Amino acid sequence: MTATNFSVLVTGETGTGKELVAQALHAGSARAGKPFVAVDCGAIAESLIESELFGHEKGAFTGAHQAKAGAFELASGGTIFLDEIGNLPLAMQGKLLRVLETRKIHRLGSTHERDVDFRVVVATNADLPTLVEQQKFRADLYHRLAEFTIHLTPLRERTEDIAFLVNRFLTAASKELSKPVGGLSASAWDLFRRYDWPGNVRELRNQLRRAVLLCDDPGGMISPANLGTLDAPGSPSECLGSDQAERGGACRACPLHPSAVLLTSGNSLSLKELVGRVVTQVERAFLLQALELTEGNKAHAARLLQIDYKTMHCKLKVHQISSTPFMKDIYKTTER
Repeated sequence: MTATNFSVLVTGETGTGKELVAQALHAGSARAGKPFVAVDCGAIAESLIESELFGHEKGAFTGAHQAKAGAFELASGGTIFLDEIGNLPLAMQGKLLRVLETRKIHRLGSTHERDVDFRVVVATNADLPTLVEQQKFRADLYHRLAEFTIHLTPLRERTEDIAFLVNRFLTAASKELSKPVGGLSASAWDLFRRYDWPGNVRELRNQLRRAVLLCDDPGGMISPANLGTLDAPGSPSECLGSDQAERGGACRACPLHPSAVLLTSGNSLSLKELVGRVVTQVERAFLLQALELTEGNKAHAARLLQIDYKTMHCKLKVHQISSTPFMKDIYKTTER
């Protein structure tokens, strides 16, 4: 492909790898030796977004104790990647359009224009044409950004890529954790092919990293037991109706199942019992998610769920959930 300075719009669901595409575009361009600067437009407060993008001078606002270069200046000669561009406030959209047209920026608190040399790549999981119709996104900015558009299809629609991605992520995880594995067992492969991957490539990568961490047989094969948070859509879980479920569930994860699965699980449960099962599953799912977000920090997870630490500890015990697999670099820590 010919190297260009076209603005590129990358679209796709969350987790499809939009930033990886942006990095690849940068690496394959004539700007590869210059900076690649990524900005998440959805993670910055509206009052700070202008300063983050264009910079500010000392004293420009309360707390501006020294001058600061913005993302466009930091990306000088290289590529600036604006993620979640659909979240950019309307007021900032006009200022961004002007910068794209003039290649000049004003730092906050300065009357001096600065020339900037950059290529812009933006990404979104939103439907920008619809936002344009709703007047939530400027049409002129949309057309300026979409000089070339790349749409990333969700992983469930390109299952032929799963084998390549699995091998790549397993290799990376084995190296990261200093824990070689032999690959996926046949039953694990079957589960991977039937699962629809709502979290796309990001979910696949995270599942494999955790599976490598939990694999107790160095050099062995990853089995479904190492993939406790996976369950093929619509397939009844072995947890349902088992003695383990009666005791609180010994499985690492008991995902929320459709009502039809519960009703046809062969247990002749009453409505009250069915509701109890669902409540248990939902509670377990939130506990697991909280540990995921806090990297196994039980105190932080308790605050996130707005419960006290003692309650958190008791619930983890009831659901037989360990915080250890969620801890960052836990394998290296336990080695010491």
